[in-house]
Amino acid sequence: MNRIHMEHARSSDMEDLMAKIRAELRPKLTEGEFSDEEIDQTIFAVVNQGPNLSSAELLLQLQGDLCDRCGACCSFWDTITIQQKELLEIAKHLRLKPDKLMRKYQIVQENEHGFVTDEFTIRGRPCPFLKGKNHCSIYSVRPSVCRGYPAFPIMDQIEDGEEGVEISPHCHAIPKWLAEISSRELVRKKSSMSGQSTWGSKAQSRFLTVEK
Repeated sequence: MNRIHMEHARSSDMEDLMAKIRAELRPKLTEGEFSDEEIDQTIFAVVNQGPNLSSAELLLQLQGDLCDRCGACCSFWDTITIQQKELLEIAKHLRLKPDKLMRKYQIVQENEHGFVTDEFTIRGRPCPFLKGKNHCSIYSVRPSVCRGYPAFPIMDQIEDGEEGVEISPHCHAIPKWLAEISSRELVRKKSSMSGQSTWGSKAQSRFLTVEK
């Protein structure tokens, strides 16, 4: 079981998460289609059982639409690790030589046992490439760690077989994603009881045409 837990969580954080999921879920459902008890039980089950690889891949597919560009993921971590190829792409995008880019944006090359590696670390909080009102100045060439957030860390934990899945309480896409899972689970349960297809259901179809 990949039960969800939160980074540095206070006792009220999980309650807040459940409330956010509920708020995101209700507009996806036809009024009166499900009881409050059914909705709460489903949300609790989704959070308690946690995501599997399939639901994490759904997050990866939808996160471009779920993200509201709040900038939280750019503001709460002290370091971001990138690859040499990504460093060169950023330098080209900003029309800087790699060494000047590293000096200007506090980027250091990592080493292991005294030998340099192909990994580089961007230091600073918020990210030094975050400008103005949550504007990423390198968005078109942003590193894979940024492109895959928040799905990649969740997928890594599942693939590594860790007990429980840790999520960030700061990412606004997380409750939207869990609401999407909950809506699909509600429709699945209803269809299994009635023997009807879920195709075309309001709860099921909101993101069916998304392509990334």
